[in-house]
Amino acid sequence: MGDYATSFFNSPALVWVTGSLLLFGGVAIIAFHPYWRGLSAVLISLLGWFLAARGIALLAVPGLYAAAANAVTSLLLIRLIFAAPFAIGVWLTYTGWIARTEST
Repeated sequence: MGDYATSFFNSPALVWVTGSLLLFGGVAIIAFHPYWRGLSAVLISLLGWFLAARGIALLAVPGLYAAAANAVTSLLLIRLIFAAPFAIGVWLTYTGWIARTEST
């Protein structure tokens, strides 16, 4: 992970583009999903705010991100960090597609 992070942060243009895309995606979700009723709606709205905050942070303080990426060396910790978004994605897929088709 450290080699990938190092090569990513060595390219300022890539960091800027990634931060801009995160910010744009977050703002788009915030603008087009103003719903806070139900667990799925709350998760989607929080995702928008989380993406916008990550984009701003990556644009404003990329060195903080680089230090955090280089500090994480445990493969188990990396898997645990990505387990939560994966579980949320599975939940949203189920409630958005599978549960809807079962009830109709």
